[in-house]
Amino acid sequence: MQLLPTVLLVDDDQTARYLAARLLRPYADRVRVLMAADGHQALQLLAHYATELVPTLVLLDLYMPVLDGFGFLRAQLGWPPARRAAVRVVIVSSSDMPAEEQRARELGVPMLPKPLTAAMLARVLHQQLGEAFQLA
Repeated sequence: MQLLPTVLLVDDDQTARYLAARLLRPYADRVRVLMAADGHQALQLLAHYATELVPTLVLLDLYMPVLDGFGFLRAQLGWPPARRAAVRVVIVSSSDMPAEEQRARELGVPMLPKPLTAAMLARVLHQQLGEAFQLA
């Protein structure tokens, strides 16, 4: 059985998670969608679901309770290289602070502005998950 790539939506704002999940509906036959309200919950979900090293895209908010986006990224640095390579992260944030953008660049993590649009999501799916998400 071929496992589908996973898209993990990590945001403490329930409305933001819901809207991103709606944007993913056209891809329902090509991705598995998971949601987490903070970085800690996201790490737990990945520990449970991403053990198969299936390509995973994490759409990560920066400011959340319990464990923020940069805390999630610090934890990810401790993963084995194969697992780290299988989990791609894109920050999705309403922050327009240059310091956050600089930190994201230093970590090699792309950053998208909120709110996500269908076109932005299509582009990032294609860039991060490959040819199955070719733009029309």
